[in-house]
Formats: sequence, C-alpha cells, structure tokens
Amino acid sequence: MRRALYAALTLVLTGCPTPTDDDDSTVEPVWTDDDDWDELDDDDSAAPADDDDATPPVPNAVLYEPADGATGVSPSRAVVVDFEHEGARGEITLTDPLGAEVAGRTLQASLERLVFLSDGLLAPSTLYTATVAWPTGEHTWSFTTNASGSDPVAILPTDVTLHWSLTTSVVSPPGAGVFLGIADVQLLTQITNVTDMDMTMLGAVSTDGDQDLCAPTFDPTEADSGVFVDPTFSAGPTAFAQLIDLTILGYGLVQIPFRDAQLAGVLYDDGNSNYAGVESGRFVGVVDVRDVNIPDACDTLGSVGLPCVPCPFDLTSEACVVFILDDLTAAVQPGLQLEPRTSTDVVNDPGCQ
Repeated sequence: MRRALYAALTLVLTGCPTPTDDDDSTVEPVWTDDDDWDELDDDDSAAPADDDDATPPVPNAVLYEPADGATGVSPSRAVVVDFEHEGARGEITLTDPLGAEVAGRTLQASLERLVFLSDGLLAPSTLYTATVAWPTGEHTWSFTTNASGSDPVAILPTDVTLHWSLTTSVVSPPGAGVFLGIADVQLLTQITNVTDMDMTMLGAVSTDGDQDLCAPTFDPTEADSGVFVDPTFSAGPTAFAQLIDLTILGYGLVQIPFRDAQLAGVLYDDGNSNYAGVESGRFVGVVDVRDVNIPDACDTLGSVGLPCVPCPFDLTSEACVVFILDDLTAAVQPGLQLEPRTSTDVVNDPGCQ
C-alpha cells in the first residue's frame, strides 16, 4: 500500500519532462547574464556561460484561472496565474462590476505560480475582472461566480462540529492533494458562538473522525473575531500542529506546525431548519520548514511536490510551503462535541505519553 501511495506522489512530479543527458550532437541552450538565450559555444557575454551570476529572463504568464469567461466559479476560488518557468513575480488585482478593488493579497504559491486570495469569499453570482501585471507584461480577464452564498441559513448554528475534507480542490502546492490524503490530515471545527456580524470557533485535529485528545485545540478566531455575513464566514489567522506520518519519506510521525491558518466558507441548511454543513470552503496554511524536525526539509518535501517558496511573513526566506485549498466541503459530525485541550492538558494526560 505504501509503495502504491509513494508511486502516486511520484506521479505528481513526473508529469513534465526533465532535461536528460542524451549525449547527442545538439548544443543545449543555457542562461547567461546578457538576458538572452545563448549556446554553450557562443560566449558573447563578458562572463563565461557557466557564470554563477547568470540571470534567466523574466518569465511570462501563460495560464490564468479561472479561465476567461468562466461561469459557475466557487466564491472561494483563488485566482491563479502560472508562468512559463521559475522566477514568477508580479501582482494580481481583482475588481467587482463597479470597478472597486477586492481586498486581498498576492502570494507566491510555487516558483512558477502566483495566487490572489481575497480576504473573504467573493460575492455570489458576480462578474469579476482579474488583472496580473509582471515586469514585462500584463493580462486582464473575467469570470463569474456561482450562486453559493445567496441563501441565508434558517438557523444560526452553535455547538455543531464540522469535519473538513481537505483534499477536494488543491491550488498549491502541486503535491498537496496526494500528500494530505496519504498523511491523513483531518480538521474539525466547532462554532461556539455566532451573531449577526461575527462568530467564535474552536478547532481540533482529528483521527478517524474523532478529536485527537493528544493534540492541543486552537482558536481560529483568536487574532480577531471571525467575520460572519450570513451565510458566509471567515476565520483566522491562527496556528495549530498535527502529527503526520512521513513514513513515505523515511520518517515516522513528525510534528507539522501550520502558521497563518485561515478558514472560510458558506454555511447551508437542508431547508428544514437543520444545519447541514459548509460548501465553497477555503483553507490556507503555511508550514515554515525551519520548524519541522527533519533534515534538509526543503529538499525532502520538494521531492514529493511540496516546494519551498518565500515565506509570506518573511519574503527574504525561501523556507515555507504554502497550502491553499479551495472549493472545500465540511460535513456535520453528529454527536461530537470538541473538548478544549491545552498543551499542559496533553502533557499531563497519561494516555498521551
């Protein structure tokens, strides 16, 4: 089973061809510091072709998501721009039909990908215009969201526990879907209080759908009260950690801390005053590999499609893996009430030794 899962991870990484040493007579192009393509035997630069200071040209954007003219787009959808090779840099903006700019931020999700994340979910059934500008170009396109979030919920749910599916739709990084599935990362949240404008939540990691009592709970709304505009909500940033089985990488259980974690989604009911769950959900979390107790963490995680990129909170350090998952769902976990747990509770619990 492990071999099959490792093969699945490998498949994520081998979808694109890589250069091979085919030893034929063709002279391979290389990057040089004159910002042009040069041949190995055409050293028109002052520096040799293998100069460590060689700078590749700025890559151009080649793929835009959602696609131009797309309809039925989830309000949680991130705007994604892929570039032709490593070195992606630029800024993505989003405007509504009135031309007002949507609050949000541009993140570097991989060496070839930029992502725009709105601060909250997008409005339902709305035409948005996206623009990406990079050092050598600009592109504008539009898409329309679906109706998710149009209907207020019949009741305001409290003390209801949700089990999140974290592998539904992966924006970043390339291997996240397979990795999270193999590592069995599970997340539980419980809305503890909700009003017309805000909410508070309790979060926990899960094993087999039940709360992991040997992991501290966390508060997704600790930095600020979660924003609730019936039926949409957003919460975070917060931090939590989960023991993840990294046997596929040659390690056992490893504590993986997630920083700047954020959750958002649309609450919905079944039409009969029964709270049903969350749709159009989003999860964002950052793993600073310097906090992960495995050697050469960037190389190790990069080998399974989890590349290190500049940390959103420290752009000078290329030491973070940025997880962005959208169009998620969360289902009600009947009868499960989360128990608040501190680090002290866990240390003093004989069952967690």
